[in-house]
Amino acid sequence: MKINLLDPTPRPAPDPARLAELKAWVRELMHVDESALLIVNELACEDPDCSDIETSIVLSLAPKEYLTFSIPKPAAEVTRADLVQVLTEPRAH
Repeated sequence: MKINLLDPTPRPAPDPARLAELKAWVRELMHVDESALLIVNELACEDPDCSDIETSIVLSLAPKEYLTFSIPKPAAEVTRADLVQVLTEPRAH
């Protein structure tokens, strides 16, 4: 079942403590301090090959320069190994 963005039925928000833990892991793995903008959140995934919810990571190391990553599962299910894999995959420029 896909999430309908126009559906007013609320879905539970991700656990803030879990998002903080994922942020800490990203900062550690990417060797960035608190001055770097880092956003970790859950989004509805519209890709048919994806679960209903994906974990989205946006990291800005310089103005107007963003690295984006996504993991096709809710934040509660993301493991450190998932982060290592997605953060070290070769990226297209």
